[in-house]
Formats: sequence, C-alpha cells, structure tokens
Amino acid sequence: MNLLGRLNLKSPNFYLTPLFAVAIFENLIAATWNVDPYHEGALFPTAVGLAEGLAPFREINQQYGFLGPLLVSLPLHLFGNYLIFQRLFGFSLTILISLLFYSYLKTLTNKTVAKHVTLIWMSISPIWSWSLDRNALSGGYWPNQLGTFLVLLGLLFLKRSRFEALLAGFFIFLSSQARVEFIFVWLFISVAILIKEKGRRIFWAVGSSLSFLLIFFYLISNNSLNQWYEQTLLVWTMNPPDVVTINAKFLIINLISFLSISIIGALLFASAWGLTSKSGKVWVSVCLQLVLVCIFLSVPRYLNFQIKIGRFDIVDPIKFAFTNTLFSFINMTLLVCFILVCFFTWQKRPKLSQIFGLFDSTQLSLLASCVGLLALFHNFNPDYIHMVWPIFAALMISLLPDLSKSRLAKMTAKSSAIFVLALIVGSSLIFLTHLLEQVHPYKTPMLKGLYGNSTLQVENLDNSFTVIDKQVERKKVLMVCYTGLLSVSTEGYLGVDEWSWNLQPKEMISHRLDKMQKENLVLACHLSADEVARINYLQREGLLKLIEKNNSFHLYRVTQSF
Repeated sequence: MNLLGRLNLKSPNFYLTPLFAVAIFENLIAATWNVDPYHEGALFPTAVGLAEGLAPFREINQQYGFLGPLLVSLPLHLFGNYLIFQRLFGFSLTILISLLFYSYLKTLTNKTVAKHVTLIWMSISPIWSWSLDRNALSGGYWPNQLGTFLVLLGLLFLKRSRFEALLAGFFIFLSSQARVEFIFVWLFISVAILIKEKGRRIFWAVGSSLSFLLIFFYLISNNSLNQWYEQTLLVWTMNPPDVVTINAKFLIINLISFLSISIIGALLFASAWGLTSKSGKVWVSVCLQLVLVCIFLSVPRYLNFQIKIGRFDIVDPIKFAFTNTLFSFINMTLLVCFILVCFFTWQKRPKLSQIFGLFDSTQLSLLASCVGLLALFHNFNPDYIHMVWPIFAALMISLLPDLSKSRLAKMTAKSSAIFVLALIVGSSLIFLTHLLEQVHPYKTPMLKGLYGNSTLQVENLDNSFTVIDKQVERKKVLMVCYTGLLSVSTEGYLGVDEWSWNLQPKEMISHRLDKMQKENLVLACHLSADEVARINYLQREGLLKLIEKNNSFHLYRVTQSF
C-alpha cells in the first residue's frame, strides 16, 4: 500500500509506460499479418538469393538497394528461408526507430513531450489504424524503415562531437542503399553542413567517402556494379513511377479530402480543449474524447449515398477522410506544416543567404532531411508516409517557440495529452478488431507463423508453392517475367506484381531465353508480345514443354539444350 501511495497517478509516466508495452505488443503481432505479394515479392526473394550465395543484381534482381535484403539474408542463412524473419526484421526496425526518435526528441524538448510523440507514432500504425470496416494492411518490412533508421542514427551522431560527424556521414550516405531516393537526404544535409558546420565538414566528408567506398567495393567484389546501375538507377529513367496528373479532378478531390480531415482534426482538438477547461480529471476527459473518436470512425458506414457536382462525387473523399482520421490527419498536417514553414520562411527572408541564418545547425539539418525526403512523396499511401513521419515531427518540434511558462502552454499541453491519448486508445481498439479477423493460417511451410484475411490468397499461394516445389527439386529456374518482380525460390515463395510502373525494360530480360540447359525450368508471367511469341515458337519446336498453367504464371520444362 505504501508503494501504491507513492505512485503519482497524474504523472504521465504512470500511463505512458504500460502504453509503450501495449504498442510494442501490437507491432509484434501485426508483423505476422497478411502476406503482401507486391512488396514482399520484390524484396524477399533477393534476401533468399543472397542467403544461398547468389550475387546481388547480377544473379538476382533487386529494384531497391541491396542493404535490406543483405541484412535479412543473415538469419535466413542460419535458420532457413522463412518470411517471418523478414517480418521480424521490420518489427525490430520499428522499435529501433522509436528509441532513436525518443532519444533525438529529448535533445529538442522535455521527456514527457518526447514520450507522447514517440508513442503516437508507434501506436497509430497504418497496419491496423484503418477504418473499422476495412482489412488490416500487411505488417511487412519496407526499405523506408531501414532508410529512416539510418538517417535518424546519423542525425543523432551529428548533434554530438565533431568526430561523430564521421559516423553521421557514413550512415546517412549508406541509407541510399536501403532505397536510392535517400541519396537526396544525404545531398541536402551535405549542403547544410557546408553552410553551418565548418568544424564538421572534414569528418562528414570522410564518413561519406568511407560509406561510398564500402558500397563500391561490395558491388565490385560481386561483379555487380553495372547491374546495380541498371536496376536501381537506369530502370527509373526508362520506366519512371506513375506521376500524378494534376487536373481539376485531382484538385477538387484532394481539396475536399484535406478540408474534411482538417475539420475533423480541428473539431477533435477543440473538444479536447473544451474538456480540459471543464473537467479536472484527465481520464474522464480521455474517455469522453475517445467516444467522439469512435463516433467519427463509424461515420463511413452511414455515408452510403452520393452528392455529385458534375461527374464528381463529393461524398467519396469525405468518407475517405473520416475513414483515415487517425493517421491521415497527422500525416497531412505534418506535411502541410512543413510546406508552411518553408513558405513563411521564404516570405520573411527573401534572400537565400538570410534564410539559412534563421535556423540553428540542428534545425537546418532537419529541414535538409525533410526536403530530401520529399523525393519519396510520389506515393501518398499511409504506410509509405508513416515510416518517415519521425523526421518531419522532429523538425516541427525544433521550430516550436518556448512557451513553457505561459498558462496557454499548460492548457495546450493538457489538451494535447487528452487528444493524443484518445487517438492512441482508439487505435488500440481498432487493433483488437483486426486481431480477431486474422483467422486463416497459411499452410505453406515458407509462410509459417503468418496469418492473412483472404482464404483465396492463402489457397493460391499454397497451390503455387506445391506446384513449384514438386517440379523444381533444386533445379535451375529461369524467370521470364515482364514485371521482373514475380519471384520464386525452391523453398516455396511466390510473389506476383502487376503494377505497371515496375515494368522492367525489355532489353533487361530478353536475353534470358538465349541459353537454356535440358531439364531447366522456365517460369513465365506477364510477358510482352515479343516474349509470348518467342515462348510459343520454342514450344512448337519441341524445346519447351508446358507442365503447369494458372492465373499467376506458366511453368515450362526445357526438353533440349539451346
């Protein structure tokens, strides 16, 4: 009783510690949800190939950097080619990002604010923070996680001694091999250091050079430099990602979405402010705020009608805004705040040399990082943006004025705590609804320990595994796929990607049918007209024999060497 009596129930540490434990548990469980044939079909087979001794890029394709698959290949080499290890790698990165995020925020603000901001990033995950009537997303690993981890690690080193700027340069440059767009983060931070950090320039340059040499010699040692260039740089210029068409429809839909999300967020924060002034008990206020959050999240179920202006249905983007209140409000607000910071800074100091003087070295490094990260924003999927959220949040916090002594600041802090806690608890309730949906165990040994909510997808993966496993028996499999991302290992993983912007240039795959040995297998999918004609010709000549045909691929056996 004495111990209980000494506990301060009003202290943030009283509720933040158990909430962190809940967030870690949620992220661990979510890492087992839903195989993602698109992303994991692009990444995991590379890790399997590296674990089995294949050369990166030269013997196995990879559209992104080699660093993620290389790290994932280490446990695969020791324990076997199971997708769960890549999922656990992604989970580990989430925890490490949280620790680095918290450590970095402590240098910008007090511990309580740092804990709240870190917790909301961990808790409101797009893996499960979708609407109540939508399936959970995949809990898989994505290169943005590794890139963000390395950038945060570098930024933390950059705040310390001059010598540690060497480590900062090393890790931030290395992030480009998690995903090539991160090279822009390194580039803009280099400019910031050139302007603000005279004493660290040499150390930054040495660290960056060491990272460059490590990457260069790794590729040279695997005789993969040319293939790395083709697959990570050239492919984006030959077949660039889909670029959004900016037209009237785009502007109308996104304006309605943003206004809807902003209004929802403003109403929720206004209610938190009102509860702060009228209720003395924090948990009563949190419960009342949580009820409002749940009401907003249930609204889409009742928006089953249309209101059209011309051909545009204005209800649909409003429904989307309600559906994604939990994380879209945060993501979009951060992005808009960042744009406003840039705009008003430019208005205040029209000369470029004066703009840099407005920021200290920490703020300028964060600003440079965020400018570089805009290279990733050709895709606005929530899981895509969420992974780089901490760096934008750190910039916003570093720019906040010091109002800690004002009564307004105390009211705002309490309102923010109520607002944040209600969103976190609401997100956890949604997590529980998705937890109950994960009831279809994958039978494939390759996918042991993972669960999905699509019985059809499970059956397709299992059937594909069975067919390939039966036919391959450790023989060589030639991939002839126009997308380049349908990948299979003899351990039984199949991923299918039909996204047009991932099409590999024809000249990169046309040579694969030039030399074949008897008993080799050819797995063909999503071919161009020329490749279809070539396959049909070889089949008519008796050089290929069709042994399996389904919606995902055709499997052939080579009957004669050619």
